[in-house]
Amino acid sequence: MYEKYFLEKEQLDIISNWSSKKEPLFICGCPGSGKTSLANEILQERVVTQIDSLCMKNNMDIYEYIKNIIQKRNITMMFELKKEKRGLIIDDIDLFYKHDKKIYKGIINLLSSELYDTKVILTCSIKFLNNRSLSKLAYSKLLLVYDNHKIHKICKNICTEQNINLSLVKKQELIKRSSNINTLISLLTSEQNEIITHELDNYDEEEILYENIFEKDYSLKD
Repeated sequence: MYEKYFLEKEQLDIISNWSSKKEPLFICGCPGSGKTSLANEILQERVVTQIDSLCMKNNMDIYEYIKNIIQKRNITMMFELKKEKRGLIIDDIDLFYKHDKKIYKGIINLLSSELYDTKVILTCSIKFLNNRSLSKLAYSKLLLVYDNHKIHKICKNICTEQNINLSLVKKQELIKRSSNINTLISLLTSEQNEIITHELDNYDEEEILYENIFEKDYSLKD
């Protein structure tokens, strides 16, 4: 299920064990390591609400918004026949701590209270786990860190899935240029688009071009 992340057995066990707990899960790693993408995949069977820095920019009352998701909406569902499973992702919680302490404290207080059936995942940097405000909070943690060997495996996997034919030297060059996994994916996609564009470029004479149109079976993509 999580093959593209190349998770170790210990990491998979953390996810599996957390699924039966009522505490939040912290996914920690460097920017662009795929924390949010993994969080969405873990919660794929639930209706997910995502809280991120845009909520701060839009001056949302995040405390009341999250409280409504975790408490009021779940209490209402107790009286409904169809119980909808819900998930909540709080992206880059360390940014809330840095830029809006009031909202941050509200989020921590809510996470310390009853979560009902809402599964909550937070993403942050590894360093943020040392923050003293988390010391009284019960939570599970998953470190999403990739060494050079894993990055090469991920690169190879993406190339195989998307049928991207690159030499080992070219792959190493792209990996070296990548500061994180998301950048690597972006560079590989750009490389694939270049290959496609090059293949479709045709500078034959007009007569040959017309002949090819009638004789070859081009797709709409071509």
